[in-house]
Formats: sequence, C-alpha cells, structure tokens
Amino acid sequence: MSARGMAVKILVELEKRKAFSNLLLDKALSGAGLSPSDTGLVTALVMGVTERRLTLDYFLGLYCGKQLAAFSPELKAILRMGLYQLLYMKTPPHAAIYESVELAKRFVPKASGLTNAVLRRFLREGGRNQLDKLKGSPAEVLAIRYSLNPELVKMFFDRYGEARAKAILEGFDGPHKVFIAVNTQKIAPAALAEKLAESGVEAQPAERQGMLEVSSLSAALKSPLFHQGLFFVQGLSSRLTAEFSAPEGRVLDVCAAPGGKSFSMALLNPRAQIWSMELHENRVELMKKEAERLGLPLEIRQNDASVYQEAMGEADRVLCDVPCSGFGVLHKKPELRYRTMAEIADLPQRQKEILAVSARYLKPGGQLIYSTCTLHPAENEDIVEEFLNSHPDYEPLALPYIGRENFIYAGRGSRLTILPDQEYDGFFIAGLKRKG
Repeated sequence: MSARGMAVKILVELEKRKAFSNLLLDKALSGAGLSPSDTGLVTALVMGVTERRLTLDYFLGLYCGKQLAAFSPELKAILRMGLYQLLYMKTPPHAAIYESVELAKRFVPKASGLTNAVLRRFLREGGRNQLDKLKGSPAEVLAIRYSLNPELVKMFFDRYGEARAKAILEGFDGPHKVFIAVNTQKIAPAALAEKLAESGVEAQPAERQGMLEVSSLSAALKSPLFHQGLFFVQGLSSRLTAEFSAPEGRVLDVCAAPGGKSFSMALLNPRAQIWSMELHENRVELMKKEAERLGLPLEIRQNDASVYQEAMGEADRVLCDVPCSGFGVLHKKPELRYRTMAEIADLPQRQKEILAVSARYLKPGGQLIYSTCTLHPAENEDIVEEFLNSHPDYEPLALPYIGRENFIYAGRGSRLTILPDQEYDGFFIAGLKRKG
C-alpha cells in the first residue's frame, strides 16, 4: 500500500473511532515496513490533516456546500489531504492533485472528477493566499486560520486580550524545539551531548539546567543511550514545575504519570524521599519500568488523588499536577483543538477535590505546587482563588521570578502562566504554603 493510501485509511479510522491520532498512527506504522521517507509522509499527512481539519473543512464547505456532510469518510480524507498538501506542504500542486485523484479512483471512483475540480478551484481562487482574506470577527478569523474550536479562541480573547490571544495561537503553530532531561546521576549533560553527536543527533544546552535541546527526538530515542537510561523526554515547562516544587524531605507527586516531574525531582535532590502516585494501574507499571531504566529509587504506588488516605502520612512538599483540558499543549495533541467547553465542564470539580485532598498531606510550613498544562482560567486561577478563600490556614507562596516575555506572574508572584512558544508549553503553576 502507498504512503498516501495508508494515510487515508488511518484518517478514516480516526473519523470513525474518535481515537488519538498519535496512538492510531503508531499502531498502523508498526510493522508496516515503510521506508523512512514514506513513514515521514504518512505521519505528516495524518497529523497535519488532524491538526488543520477546521481550516480544511472551511474551504471544503465553500466549494462543496451542504453536500459535504454526505461525503464518505474516505472522500473527506482524500480532499482534506489534497488541500493540506496545497496549503501547508511543499508538494508541487500538480503532484498533489494527481495523487489525490488517483486515491479517489481507488477509494471512491465516482468522486475522482469532483476531487480534481475542488482542488483546482482552490488553486484558481488564490490558494494559500485565501487565508489572508478570511471574513468575520477577529476571533472567528483566527479560529479558521489556526484551526481551533471558536469557543476556545473566544476564551483566549476574553482572558488574555487580542494581542496575547494571537501570540498563544502562534505559539501553538510552531515550529517547536524538542528537549530531553539528562540523567545526571549517570552522565553529565556535556558528555551526553558528545555521545549523541556520535549517534548523529545534534544536542545543545537548554535554558533549564540539566536539559538538552536535540535535533531529532526519534533518533535520540532509537540510540543505545536511551536504553542505557542516560536521559528521558521532558518539556521545559514540565521541568520548571519540578524545579518550583523544591524537592526536600518527603515529597508526594499525587498525579505523577508519565513520571517526568518525579524523575526530575529525584535528580534535583537525590536525598529527597519521593512518592509518585497514579490512579491507573497500567500507567503505574509504565512508570516503574521507566524508573528502573533510569535507576531512580522512587516509591511508585497506585492511588486515587481525590480520596484522602490517612496512612499516607505527612509530607514536606506536594506536587499537585492535576488532570486538565490540555489547552496549553494543543501543538502536541491536535485532537484537543476541537474540544468543547461542555466536554470539560466536569474537570474543575475534580481538580478542586484533588487540590483539597493533596493539601491535607502537607506538614505545617510545607509547600504545595498546583499545576496544569492548560490556559483555561476555570482550571487555574479560579481553582487556586477558591481554595485560598476556603482554607485560611494556607497562603500564597511566591515562585522564583524568571524574566521571560511569555511568563505572566500574578497573585503576589505566587502564580505563573506560561504562554506557549518555540521552547515552552502552555502551563499554569501556583505556589501554596501551609501556615505554621
């Protein structure tokens, strides 16, 4: 099967099952025997079409009208792929159209003429330049241009203003740098960078100490250095959250999977006693395997963070990185671009429960970090405000100041919102301290 044919099948499966694109893609490519270039093409088409679906469907709606809703999943996938190549890839226009028509002949023979007509009309009416002529309110135009649920764009506008909302959307658009955290108990960052270079992977120091920016994450993960436990994958915002947690004494990471923050805390202070908790058994087992690969002595347990366990005892530090909407990492999880506010309506209540339970484990004078990878105020500032108003024995804890244009401090320096850019993911981090 051709690379484009496989991409069509994966996109059809995604449409039918509403699965996560990266998981379905990995499963389809595993054992497919494609060349590296074909594997890259399938990945680019599947992830790209998923990420830009709203933009692509905007143009399909212009050209196909109401009949678009009646198109088969196969025809939609072929048309979206054709438009995606014309809009965002360097595929020559004649090749993109030819390949799309050939796919239509195979999957939906009666629609080969329609496929040819739609793609040629797109080029005839201006091609990519049409993105600069979109009509509507600023929020509506940006929703189409950046392919996000209009509800979500409106939330960014309401919370951050038009200028910052645009910066957020551009931050999701990339390109994005990729990073690894060095296992400094086994090797120094400079030494690992040299070894990676020998494997054909360029690496240089990142802004956060003990981390490296790498030219190819996939190549780094395939090297023996990964299997030797010399590094793990982590973003800079995640690493910063671990730094702010200031591991000391007994530390509880109450929602720890996939484990990066726990691993970083163990490296930042090897003397700290770190307990990593996770609700789902399969993720607990994955963290245990990862900790074993790295050689880090963590206490990893299955636990429901929303239910208080008296036997857990008290802690000097608690990291409360709660499940969230993911509205700060849309560049990593394209499906989340189309999530509605109704779909996440129950999240704040669970976040409140987890924060309230987590705070009960703190010793007097202990410190807690509450964090999310979302930019949604109902999951961030509102949660912290409500907690402080209902818990007079807790107070804001000022976070270390980092002077970056995309770092917004509030609450007397106790709350940090990180807007996404090439290096940092969108995150919210808040510091709390138990009085006494």
